[in-house]
Amino acid sequence: MYEKLAKYRTTFAYDEDNIILYSPLDDKPLIQRDSRQFKSYLIPKIGSSEVSVRWELLARDYNREGNIIFQIEPEYENSSKTAWVDSVQDEKEVIEIIEYIETKEK
Repeated sequence: MYEKLAKYRTTFAYDEDNIILYSPLDDKPLIQRDSRQFKSYLIPKIGSSEVSVRWELLARDYNREGNIIFQIEPEYENSSKTAWVDSVQDEKEVIEIIEYIETKEK
């Protein structure tokens, strides 16, 4: 099933090399005033203050590369949940740390 669907993919991620590759399905080069876009997500290392992304655009007669630096300003939220139990033996404290939560503003 994966092999059949792979021919419809445009974005490929290679974790071990820290690479995201976008390759359009129609394999047509970009021409003047053309644009193409894709979404990608990343989780920065804990304690990072910035993420640097090196990009490279390869087209038939035009190549360009650059570097984008994203500043990281983390927001932390503490929350707790209480659950009632039937006996003292069932009491326990569970600490859960969630590394990444995405919230979308409307």
